Amino acid sequence: MASYKKHFWYAGKFDVVAHVLQSAHGQVLDLGARDKVLTHYLNHEQIAYQSHDIDGDHDFVFDLEQDIPLEDGTYDAVLALDVLEHLEHIHTAFAEMMRISNNYVIISLPCMSSLYVRLGFLASGKIAKKYALYPFHQGDRHRWVINYHEAIQFVNVNTQRHGYEITDIYHHLYRYSRRNIWQVLPLLSVIPMMIGTDGGGYLTQTITFVARKN
Repeated sequence: MASYKKHFWYAGKFDVVAHVLQSAHGQVLDLGARDKVLTHYLNHEQIAYQSHDIDGDHDFVFDLEQDIPLEDGTYDAVLALDVLEHLEHIHTAFAEMMRISNNYVIISLPCMSSLYVRLGFLASGKIAKKYALYPFHQGDRHRWVINYHEAIQFVNVNTQRHGYEITDIYHHLYRYSRRNIWQVLPLLSVIPMMIGTDGGGYLTQTITFVARKN
């Protein structure tokens, strides 16, 4: 297993990207960018931002289920934030991200083994709309029910296969409201860190991985 730093992170995935790339320069490609909200978090004097999605007003419009039509090492950072779990060919898409980057790859994946998900399924028999079977196909959906250890293994093995290494893992907590107990957890950081990471991500909603090219 590669050596990396674990972070118990109270902010969101866009804040992680801003933190990681705060001193970076060059071109960034945001895959599955949706409404391009990430642009509000980046220093545009240092970073040239480009966006992608399957449709809409973006620099690139293509299907991530196919090979990415870009040259090797085009970008200094390639991002997929809550995107890869929507893909059937998740392994190929991740490999393509590493191919077109020459430095950073940053991805976020959901942690479906959290206590929140487990208790919700126990109480209702449902996980989320993205996993439901409806009379008619709902279009976009999640293809994978990813638990904490599977997420780490997937990213660790595949980064090493393609000449990258995980440097940091950020664990994002569930937030129930603006006024909740998570606001006081920094005072008890040792306990949630153990539960949120080594314990299997029981308090983790999303995991953001930062990998760099060797």
